[in-house]
Amino acid sequence: MKNYILYFLLLMTFTACDSVDSTYNTFPEGEKDHTFSNYDKATTKHLDWNAEIDFDKQQIQATAKWTFENNGTDELVLDINKLEIQKVMVGGKEVKFEIKNKNSVEGDALVIPIAKEDTEVEITYNTTKDGVAVQWLTAEQTAGKKMPYLFTQCESIYARTLVPCQDAPANRITYNATVKVPPGMMAVMSAKNPKEKNDAGIYTFEMELPIPTYLIALAAGDIEYKAIDERSGVYTEPIMLDKCAKELEDIPSMIAAAEKLGGPYPWGNYDV
Repeated sequence: MKNYILYFLLLMTFTACDSVDSTYNTFPEGEKDHTFSNYDKATTKHLDWNAEIDFDKQQIQATAKWTFENNGTDELVLDINKLEIQKVMVGGKEVKFEIKNKNSVEGDALVIPIAKEDTEVEITYNTTKDGVAVQWLTAEQTAGKKMPYLFTQCESIYARTLVPCQDAPANRITYNATVKVPPGMMAVMSAKNPKEKNDAGIYTFEMELPIPTYLIALAAGDIEYKAIDERSGVYTEPIMLDKCAKELEDIPSMIAAAEKLGGPYPWGNYDV
């Protein structure tokens, strides 16, 4: 438990310190070893993600609209891996894209032609079963045995199997998302989250602080929320909710201890 608390305090300290200046203007040696993207020439800034989760096909159908800054190039290069790209729009017009540098580990380069004045690109695509970031559980594999479950793990270079992106920690982005799930389910992300299920199965999210793409996260299933205090709580299956809240009841005191070292916690709620 002591090691867990120490790790938590260190993580909170680095998070608080890192949030002071989210602009990363240098590109040191090695930053591009695992990305095909040209984030230093055309830099993605904000993602609007619209997605629908299909548990029968084990597939996410989505559009990713990126706002970017063009620093003097005629192409925007994004990382993709195990994604099926249907269409790419730049400035409201469909363009011909290329997929290059196919690599079994790092994936591919999605090369999109852009003009000097362009600032937005929209990509229509779907994930595939081979995408590393997206993990699917059947209902029988869950604690409650009622509904299937989805969760993602984008660290370290797997965000590109969830969304076309400039998948490098040097590039920080904000995002908004709308996610549709089957009736009776809830979706949650690494962002401002809903606290209750709704009948439509449509959930919206906002991450207003710039983060690297590997911190994008998504889960969906038979999920409910229980608050621990006014700024922390837990999401999990109903059958596990009380047990998990009890296990994590020390989070408020951990946050308070970390704030004494690193300053005010800048991310709103600390939900697990």
